[in-house]
Amino acid sequence: MTKMKKNLLITTLFALAISTYSYSQCTVDPQYTNAGIWPDPIEGIGSGMLGYPYLQNFTTVVPSDTSLTLPPVSGTVNSMTITGVTGLPSGVTAVCIPSSCVYPGGTKGCMEFSGMPVATGTFVVNVTYVVNATMTDPITVPAADLPAQTIVYSLVIQDSAGFVGITEEVLEIVQLEILPNPSSEMTKIRYTSPTSQNVHFALYNLIGEKLLVQELDSSAGINELDLNVSEFKSGIYFVSLSTDNNTVTRKLVVGGR
Repeated sequence: MTKMKKNLLITTLFALAISTYSYSQCTVDPQYTNAGIWPDPIEGIGSGMLGYPYLQNFTTVVPSDTSLTLPPVSGTVNSMTITGVTGLPSGVTAVCIPSSCVYPGGTKGCMEFSGMPVATGTFVVNVTYVVNATMTDPITVPAADLPAQTIVYSLVIQDSAGFVGITEEVLEIVQLEILPNPSSEMTKIRYTSPTSQNVHFALYNLIGEKLLVQELDSSAGINELDLNVSEFKSGIYFVSLSTDNNTVTRKLVVGGR
């Protein structure tokens, strides 16, 4: 995934949520190092399908100071607090971890929107948060909350007859994620299947050689496959999941050992 290059405002700082489903928990994606939330609203988030589990993973990076967010003012970011999430479709929730919704400066976090959508449409999701900072230049002032900010996402929920996935194709496999990515040991292949079906898994190297194959007995909803990449050389690989009607492919980076 290509990282968006842009000047970051405080509107890029927040962390949220895990799934209300007990088997799912968000994961920090180490490929993101710039302050912000990834994917951001410009990159967009995955669409969902009526009556099937929805899952969108995010990685957040909260800076330790204000050099990237309020130049030329210098200061320390003490914390960020999520104060509200509105606009999610019925059946989909966002829950903070920790439950206080308070995140220290200089940390990474993750969040998930998850649940079972019960209505179709395009939903404008607003995440409101407040950053607490101590300014030190040109003068030192007491810690104070900066003005509240809101980040806006567009979430599309379609019915099963017209589902459009994040690649703008009609997909039988949707929301394919690889977490963490890059990885040096274990990584998780997570995807959503609209029905119980056989899915063909394959791993390719950069020149197209097939390194691993496996037939997956997938259930309707969220499925996960643990993949050990510790014996692979550092480099770029491709994960492919196929059904009788379509193939979805994502890039996997092995490295960091």
